[in-house]
Amino acid sequence: MKKIMIMTAAVILALLLVSCDLNITIKDSAPPLTTAGDTTASFVTSSTDPGPGDTTSGSLPEATTAKPEATTVLPDVTTAVPEVTTALPEVTTSEPEVTTKEAEQTTEAPPAETTSGEPHEHNYTKVEKVNGQFHVKTCDCGHAETEAHKFTEWTLIKPPTEFEEGENYRQCTVCGYSEKSSVPKLDHEHQFSGEWEFDSTGHFKRCACGVSDSVSPHTFGGWTVTLEPTETSEGTKERVCSVCGYTETAVVEKLSHVHSFSDDWKKDTTYHWHECSCGEIGSKGMHTGSWVTSVEPTSTSAGERIYTCTVCGFTITETIPALPLEGVSGTLTHNVHSNGYTRLVLKYETVSRTSTLLTLKCTMYLNCYTVHIGTRDGTLRLGDSTVAVNTAAVDKDYVQGQRADLYLAEAVITMPLTNGKGSAQISFTYNIAAVISGVDISSVTVSGTVVAD
Repeated sequence: MKKIMIMTAAVILALLLVSCDLNITIKDSAPPLTTAGDTTASFVTSSTDPGPGDTTSGSLPEATTAKPEATTVLPDVTTAVPEVTTALPEVTTSEPEVTTKEAEQTTEAPPAETTSGEPHEHNYTKVEKVNGQFHVKTCDCGHAETEAHKFTEWTLIKPPTEFEEGENYRQCTVCGYSEKSSVPKLDHEHQFSGEWEFDSTGHFKRCACGVSDSVSPHTFGGWTVTLEPTETSEGTKERVCSVCGYTETAVVEKLSHVHSFSDDWKKDTTYHWHECSCGEIGSKGMHTGSWVTSVEPTSTSAGERIYTCTVCGFTITETIPALPLEGVSGTLTHNVHSNGYTRLVLKYETVSRTSTLLTLKCTMYLNCYTVHIGTRDGTLRLGDSTVAVNTAAVDKDYVQGQRADLYLAEAVITMPLTNGKGSAQISFTYNIAAVISGVDISSVTVSGTVVAD
């Protein structure tokens, strides 16, 4: 390819010289091609006088790689010949990239080596693992050489036992690549313990590896009671294997119970009964007896009575309330005139009564046919107690043949008692200011005696 390019450039240059009527000697100064050398071709032109036998004028010489020994001098020409330089594309030879990758298999072929263009003594400054078999060494010049790992001897780093595998180790002295390999477990010979081991179902002897031997069920003797049962609690018993000494424990049921009732009565407010120590009840029945008054009640004090069961002796004591005090009531009348048509009436009744005080409500009115009464004052007395009474104007229409109560007033008055008893004079004085049958009436009084027994 390079020769073709050089020849093409020579043809172009010859044509230019011919057009200028010049004789030119073409000299090919391009060196031989190498993989690492310069690939750019250089051309040198010179102007000399043509010789009598020169055949180079107007024609191109054959391109050779040899340097010509004779130089043709061209005559001086006033027209300058332009220097032509044809640059060829630069050709670069690069070394292949080497990638280090551990091989899956040990039969992989080593990678191809690379070599620089110029020979010298290689200085490998870079070493990389390629796979499990090879590593590559690279010189500063780019030359790479692949070789097999140079391992150390296997070294035991974990000794094997009867229960676990061991482990070996080796390393490449050039690139540092390392490998490990397993060492098989040691052969195991069972050594069973001289002591019995057991569980709830049987006994056996065991090797350190976990394998059991001489497995058989327990051989028990008879049961021995370790805690006697009672009627209220369970007992315990045990038996022992004569081979391994394993002890089995079991529950002994409570004893059967025979009731034994106490002679003493137990009771509440309604029933009595006998009771066993286990809590069972027998001979249960209701109390039987009667009430007996121990303290008679009076109007001023409460009494007391006692109920006694004739079977168990249970007693109940109750309080008898004090006797209720009888109410005191009555009606007092007084004729306003001797004809008896008009009467002043005082009616009283008990509001409350205690052992020390009697309270009465009194109602005062006139019993008459017809009367006109203006506003009047009156006085109500009971012993030492006095109540002033004021009445409003009262009119009562006459109805022939009928008498009616003409309400005057109502008042409450009290009287002291001693031990719930007493008596006192009661009266009501009323200022009537009336004329009946020609007689002037200015004041009327109705009175009587109140007795509290």
